[in-house]
Amino acid sequence: MPAYGIDSSQVRRLFERREAPLRTLAGTADQVARTCHAMSLRFHRGGKLVVFGNGGPSTDAQHLAVEFVHPVIVGKRALPAISLTSDVATLTGIANDKGIDEVFAHQIDYLAEPADIALGLSSDGNCGNVLRGLREARDRGLLTIGMGARAAAPSRPSRAWTTS
Repeated sequence: MPAYGIDSSQVRRLFERREAPLRTLAGTADQVARTCHAMSLRFHRGGKLVVFGNGGPSTDAQHLAVEFVHPVIVGKRALPAISLTSDVATLTGIANDKGIDEVFAHQIDYLAEPADIALGLSSDGNCGNVLRGLREARDRGLLTIGMGARAAAPSRPSRAWTTS
């Protein structure tokens, strides 16, 4: 009888499912390192992280902001960060007045500075409000980073790390 009701073939399939994303990440290691370096320069110059996403990525945005402001690793330096998804009144007010595609761009316009970093999260890489927020951030001079998961179609490439 397998331990915990899982046989070795099930365990092997679980690991195989996780292998492709790890290979994708490893294949972008140089780009990830360049992005981290660009972020460190912005933080050094007094910038902050402005992170946003909708749906599931909205909670990821909130979690990322907390990890920067209140790191759980002992001795890790806190860095300024804000999630644009945390204030429901602001999100719904902007969505009502200006439309859902403007909820992040509008906040970036009023809260972000050119020294800042904009990190947009999207489950498929095609969220209109996330893309609009990143365009606004780029136009204002922020370092922009987009992270999106692979779409359901396996032939579509991952848009995991893009910066400008």
